[in-house]
Formats: sequence, structure tokens, C-alpha cells
Amino acid sequence: MAGYVAPSVVSEHAKIDLDIKDIEAAGTDWAAIKQIYMEGKNSAKSSGLRNLQSMSTSFSSGSDEYWAKIAHDYWGAWDFADQHLMAVLDGTDSALYGNYATGVYASTDAARKQMVKKLIKFTLLLQYAIHEAEAALVKFNDEKQDGDYRYGVDGSVHAWDEWWAFYVGSLEDGSVEPGEEGEGVGYGPYILAEKRARSFGTDNKIVSNGGKSRVNWDLIFAAYAGQRYLQMPAEGEAIMEIQKCLRGQHKVPLIQACLEYGYKSSSSDITPDADLAKIKAEAWAFCAAILPSIHEASATDAETIKTELHINTERRPDWSKVMGAFGAETLNKMGVSCDAVNELSDEDYPDNGHKKCKDSKMSNDMADTDVCGDIKMPSSASIAKVAAYALGFPLLLAGAMLY
Repeated sequence: MAGYVAPSVVSEHAKIDLDIKDIEAAGTDWAAIKQIYMEGKNSAKSSGLRNLQSMSTSFSSGSDEYWAKIAHDYWGAWDFADQHLMAVLDGTDSALYGNYATGVYASTDAARKQMVKKLIKFTLLLQYAIHEAEAALVKFNDEKQDGDYRYGVDGSVHAWDEWWAFYVGSLEDGSVEPGEEGEGVGYGPYILAEKRARSFGTDNKIVSNGGKSRVNWDLIFAAYAGQRYLQMPAEGEAIMEIQKCLRGQHKVPLIQACLEYGYKSSSSDITPDADLAKIKAEAWAFCAAILPSIHEASATDAETIKTELHINTERRPDWSKVMGAFGAETLNKMGVSCDAVNELSDEDYPDNGHKKCKDSKMSNDMADTDVCGDIKMPSSASIAKVAAYALGFPLLLAGAMLY
């Protein structure tokens, strides 16, 4: 799974990306898409088939998890991802999510196809993947359970492996092939970091699985470090720091995507009117995924992004306002550094005007991209060590970070 070797069995979990692949292949056959989305097709579990819809509706009774709570605070619903997707699939109007029945752009097949693809991967599945990382910490800290559950492969470590399995999927080998969008082979959230890294100059890492994204570099190092720490009692503080790294890094590709597609949709010189429905839908899907985090940092900036990039907004966005909403103060309150986002490439988008900001003060207690560089690889061997060496990760396992 993009270079990560799981000590527990999560191969079926990873196959949820095959459902996404089949959904994308279904095109505009909304009935077929709904059936796969609601019933599942490729990812088996003990009680039948795993399905994507349940990954959102499972939050319906509430959650104490950071990512889920800020999303609920913004959207007003725990299962907001499912609500949004069902509006898209059923072609119904929603002032909150989009007018997918009558909207000038939202009702088009081009827009609805993009909303389905992006909402599933970068809102619904990403949140559920992060949920599994949070579940690993809960299990690790559960003093009512025995040591095997708290520190064993079938307890906290299994939940940790599920995070990576859902994030990456079964098809992603970590590489990005040349092409207009840098198309990779995967269908999980992982691929967004690889795609956006090219446009923001954050594709300057090389790991033996073929990936170049700095986000994924930090995440796979954190994945191996967390896997080890979870097998070591009394390392709760170290795991908490890793969780802060994860939460922060998972925001970065969404911010980059919101910026890039906000720019692409802002001018007919970049995107002609004939293609605007598709690009506006992509912009809204990416921005909707990160809006809860923006709102946590600044309600004003969140309202700006919503106003400028909502799929129901018929005019093109004001690029200067979109850029302004991602200033240093807001990014730092989100737990994201200016360096983590970097700047939109002038090579790809000449004279776009977006420059890397200068950090104010990192001030999010739950998410922080800066702590990633402080993570140390524990020396104790993990179950996956030998296998990871075989896949070419001696530098990672030795604790080397090429910053």
C-alpha cells in the first residue's frame, strides 16, 4: 500500500478503492452508482460487504473526534457527506450543498460526475480514514482493556493500519505518471497530495515507493513511527504528536486544491465557459472538504470561500478574495504552515499572483504540520520491519528524514 507494510490484515479494507473505480466507470448512470455506494461491491467484511455510504452515516450518532466535530460544527450534521452525495446522486436542490436539480452549473452531468468523484474520495473516505487513526489512539488509551487489545496487532495497530488502507487503497503504488493532471493509478485520498504537489512545488521528496509529495512523505514516516509507538506502552504523548501531524498534513492537499481550482475557475482565459461547470464543481468539492477547518480558524474567511466558490454561485470567483482567505494567520490557526502549502506554480499558471505567505504563529492544539519534522522513529523493532526493509524503506526505518 504505497510502501506501507501493515502488520495486521487490512487487504479487504483497502479494496474500497475498487468501489470508487467502478463508480467512476459508471459515468452518469446514477442508479448504478447509488447501488455501489449504498450496498458495496468489492470490499468484504465479516458481515457482508463494506459500503461507502456507511462510512458517513456511521457518524450519525455523534463523535468526539476532531475532524468529525469541526465538520459537524460547520455543516450542522454528522452525516453531511452522505447528505451532500445523495443530493448529487438524486439530482435534488439544496441551498447548503448545491442545486443539483436546477442549478446552472450544479445540475449538469459534468458537474455532478465531478462532485461524486471528489466528495467520495476527499470528503467521505478521507474523514473515515482519519477516524481509524483516531480509533487507534482511543484503543491505545483504553485502560479497561488488556495489553493485547491496547498494544497488539489486533487492537490499536489494526485500527492504525485501517487508516492507511482507506487513505491509500489497494491500487496505489505511489507513482505519478506524466499527464495533464499527473494521473496516478490510485483511487483513494492519497492521490490528491501527489497531484497537487506538482502545482505547488511540494513534490520534492523521493521515497522508494515512487511518490514525490512532501505530504505523503511525512505521512508514511508518521505511519511507521505510529505503528511502532502503538506497540509500546507509555508512549501516549508521542502518539498524540503524531496525530497532530496527521491532522495537519491531511489538510494541505485540500487547501492546495481549493486554491488551484479557485484560480482555474476565476477567468475565461484559464477555463473557457464550455468547461466551467466541471471546473467549478471540482473547486466546490475541494473547498467544501476544507471549509470546516477554515471555519474553525476564521468564520469570515470560510464565508468568503463559500461565497466565491459555492457551486450555486453563477459568477466566476474573485481570485484575490480566494487567495486572501488563505492568509498566514488563518492557515496557522488551521494548524498548517505557509511552507506546507507553498505557492501556486508560475510555470503552470503564469503570473497567478499567489505567493508563499510568512507564518504568524501556529496556534491549533489539535493539528500542526510543523510537528511532523520532530517525529522520531523508535528503535524497537515492529512486526513489519523486515517486510518494510524488503520494500526499500531502510532510511525510513532507521529514522532518517530528508528535510
